[in-house]
Amino acid sequence: MGRPRKLERWWGPPEWPATFTRHDLVAGGESRYHMTGPEGEQPGGYWKISEVEEPTRLVVHDGFTDETGNPAPATP
Repeated sequence: MGRPRKLERWWGPPEWPATFTRHDLVAGGESRYHMTGPEGEQPGGYWKISEVEEPTRLVVHDGFTDETGNPAPATP
C-alpha cells in the first residue's frame, strides 16, 4: 500500500479514478488526492492516517479539500 499508483487503483472506482498528489502512509501522515469524474470534474480529498499495519489494516480519517487543496472540515 505504500505505492501511490497501486493505492489509486484500490481507492478510485473505474468511472471516478483517484490521483494521489501527496502520500505519506505512516501513522500521523497525510495523503491528498483528487478524483476525476466522467465530465472532467475533480473533487479533492485527503486522508489523515491513524494506523497502518501492512498489508492488512489501514485506518484513516477521510475528508474533502477546498479549491486550494486544503482540508475543508465543514464539508460532509
